[in-house]
Amino acid sequence: MFSITRLHALRENHDGIYISHDCRFTGNIRLGRFRETNFLLFWKDKLMTFSNVLKAGAYALAVATASVPAISMAHTKVVASNPAQGASVSKPKNVTMTFSEALLPPTVAASIVMTAMPGMKNHQPMVIRNFTAAWSNGNKTLTLNLRKPLQAGTYEVRWQAAGADGHRMKGTVNFTVR
Repeated sequence: MFSITRLHALRENHDGIYISHDCRFTGNIRLGRFRETNFLLFWKDKLMTFSNVLKAGAYALAVATASVPAISMAHTKVVASNPAQGASVSKPKNVTMTFSEALLPPTVAASIVMTAMPGMKNHQPMVIRNFTAAWSNGNKTLTLNLRKPLQAGTYEVRWQAAGADGHRMKGTVNFTVR
């Protein structure tokens, strides 16, 4: 003997349209006019309410967001350079930058700019063009090989690149040649 005091069910009318109605049983569940078990229809209606669907969607979104690896949210940056940021060096023949992730060489641009020269006031930035670029360390390290060593002055290496996440990042490395 199965006892339910109130049951919500769907019933097909004479036009083939399902109509919602309440049924009251105090005995065995009858299947007579219904296409599905009344008990299953009762729970189907309770589980598929709008608020429950919203809660399930919010939960799924939270789980998906939390499971994204941190590396995919990281942005490209220089983790090491030679000459180092803010260093004072003697006539370097190459400049090396190591990035936080492997880069696609076609998306990378780098330039060396002399921003100040000893003994010259109001020195305008001067782009140094006498270098070639080479990649190593699985496209994580970019080396700018100069044909002639850099002369005394303050330099800025400007770079831009697109990382694995597709975001275009840019930055600078500053150093002084004595």
